[in-house]
Amino acid sequence: FLWTPTHFWSYALVHRDDYQRACIPMLPVTASQRVAVGLVIVHSVMVVALSLALYSIGSFGGIYLTGAALSGILLLGAGWTLARRPSRESAFFNFKASGIYLGLLFTFILADVVI
Repeated sequence: FLWTPTHFWSYALVHRDDYQRACIPMLPVTASQRVAVGLVIVHSVMVVALSLALYSIGSFGGIYLTGAALSGILLLGAGWTLARRPSRESAFFNFKASGIYLGLLFTFILADVVI
């Protein structure tokens, strides 16, 4: 659940004008770019923190922790880029990074359980 806003709001930042013309009230249309970017970052931090917490409560082992940390660095790095230089390009980079993050996280979950 926490991953979804990061992914879709980043996409909505890229296509803000299209959403506005279609009268679809996505966050980048209803709030300023600064607020939208800030909320993308907040959700990114929360999803990474939650993914690391799954190790802390004993749900997964070391393989998962390593993967969650490395993929979390990717997601937070993309968010940092978006926060430092908000643009369509950095929002699209964050959108792609969030998809890669989730794919990597699931891969490490599988590896941790299988190995």
